[in-house]
Amino acid sequence: MTDLIELEQADFEHVRPLFAPLTHHLVIDSILTGLTPGRLFVDDRSKPKTAVAWFKRRLFLTGDRSRETINRALAQLLNESYYPHMIAANLGGGAFTLIYTPGWERVMDVVLAGKDPFVGQRLTFRLDPTRHPWKPVLPDGFSLRRVDAALLADPHIENLAYVTEEMVSERPSVEDFLANSFGTAVLQGTRIVGWCMSEYNTGTRCELGIETAEGYQRRGLARATASATIREAAARGYTEIGWICDADNKPSVAAAQNLGFQLRHEDPTYYAFFDPVINYGAHGNGRFRQGQYREAIAWYEKALSHGDGPIWLFWNAACAYAHVGNRAKVFTNLNRAIDAGFTDRLALEQSEHFQALHASAPWSALLARLG
Repeated sequence: MTDLIELEQADFEHVRPLFAPLTHHLVIDSILTGLTPGRLFVDDRSKPKTAVAWFKRRLFLTGDRSRETINRALAQLLNESYYPHMIAANLGGGAFTLIYTPGWERVMDVVLAGKDPFVGQRLTFRLDPTRHPWKPVLPDGFSLRRVDAALLADPHIENLAYVTEEMVSERPSVEDFLANSFGTAVLQGTRIVGWCMSEYNTGTRCELGIETAEGYQRRGLARATASATIREAAARGYTEIGWICDADNKPSVAAAQNLGFQLRHEDPTYYAFFDPVINYGAHGNGRFRQGQYREAIAWYEKALSHGDGPIWLFWNAACAYAHVGNRAKVFTNLNRAIDAGFTDRLALEQSEHFQALHASAPWSALLARLG
């Protein structure tokens, strides 16, 4: 098998033409210019035809996909280097995304062998921040703070990890974020309940990441934090801001469009969890949402055949079995959920999936286990 060659940073610019179709993802330009410590592998050092780059949970694949030896070498590289490193470092939230130039989907059964990925799209939006005054408006009881060293040093701030975890999601360290990025947090009193931060700041371009905590959404907080961060970007001389999200993330798509971002690119994308139990379980959840309960069960059972699952996997399997009328399997999985630590008796009693079981002896025994 042909080995792929890892390039040193000094040689990254040689492969820029191969990545040209993907440079609307600013992380690519940030890796190539050395601002983000990504890794880059090619088939040939002097005349590369195939290349893969990654940083944390994001992989980008481009070039010639016609050679089986190279495709198998890519699979070997991911299996022997990328996946183990990500799992050991607990990076990427348990999952990765692979974005690629068109045509690679024909050989993903080789490149991502054994991963059973999801297929989706990543949408890239763009905004010129200089064309609007950007005046954040907040509801009563909330305030905005810059995400900076002063915020991190404030001893009164609650939920600071909500911000610092995001600071290092796209940066190698908090210090690197403070030196090269910026952002805004929204607080209720002294508690951080949302944020918007810049990512991959390169030249006059940057991208935004944004999140509002559950229970605080639909109050205009996201728009306020985004507006403040966009205003800061304009003040710092940025002329192009990117917003990237999954096509099925309807709230994020709506937020981008409401702020005036324009859709520029739609990229085919593969997603997978490193842990096969979680990956197969997630496939089951997708089938369940579509009402394909027998197909969901097949994925849940495949997940559980690879090891003990989290509570939600047993619960969801029980729900799917309830829809096909297999009561024995419903109780087997609910009992396994309790064994795994499930304690919410009220949720069990109120679940619409199990109403038909309430008069049965196994149901009474189940409730007795919960006290």
